[in-house]
Amino acid sequence: MLVDAGGVTVLGESQDRLGRDMVGLRVSDEGTSYENTLLISEDTGRITGIENELTKPMEFIPAGVVGYTM
Repeated sequence: MLVDAGGVTVLGESQDRLGRDMVGLRVSDEGTSYENTLLISEDTGRITGIENELTKPMEFIPAGVVGYTM
């Protein structure tokens, strides 16, 4: 489903904040200044986290990670 939606970039292998092996997929929406990174477990194939990043500063909010859900 993600591939069919378009705007998906494979970021490669990494570890989440608990040290588990993950693959990151970045999902971009051209209509906003936000990108979402899905963290997918290499062991189970499940989405184990989502990181929300602001790509351009907005008034009083600097660019960078603005949300993380595990």
